[in-house]
Amino acid sequence: MRPLCITPKTRPFSLIPDDLSAFTHARTTIDSMRLLEALTSAFINTFGITQPTEKTRRRASWFILSLLVVALIVVCAIGSIFYHLMHL
Repeated sequence: MRPLCITPKTRPFSLIPDDLSAFTHARTTIDSMRLLEALTSAFINTFGITQPTEKTRRRASWFILSLLVVALIVVCAIGSIFYHLMHL
């Protein structure tokens, strides 16, 4: 008769990676990329644009991100100009 308890087997890999900083950086990059893809999907679906292929979707994601960054820079510049004009 065999014993009822099963002997634990060791795993060939560690659950915690050796280079934890690279792991968390890759995870952050993936999460931010998902956010960018979600924004792109929302933009495409809101304006009724034909669903693009994966390559053009990625290109559209970077284009929309660049437009958002430029818009943020313009808004900050205009706000800075108004602030300095009001405090002369």
